[in-house]
Amino acid sequence: MSQTIINSLKSQNAFLQAEVERFAAAVDNLSQQLADALNRLKPHDPDFVAAMVGEEPGEKVPVVIVDGDADDAE
Repeated sequence: MSQTIINSLKSQNAFLQAEVERFAAAVDNLSQQLADALNRLKPHDPDFVAAMVGEEPGEKVPVVIVDGDADDAE
């Protein structure tokens, strides 16, 4: 395989790895936003939140806190 092709593939690989990291960070951000929104909604509509996270309605499950403090979740 020629050195030009090898260098091109290495460049493409580096670009794709950066894209994967960028998308992973975006998914983490969206996950945090969803957890925050569900924590704010839980006191107002616990059955909806339970359905969203796969809990049984009325089940006593603690509020989800992801990389934040408990004060933010209330």
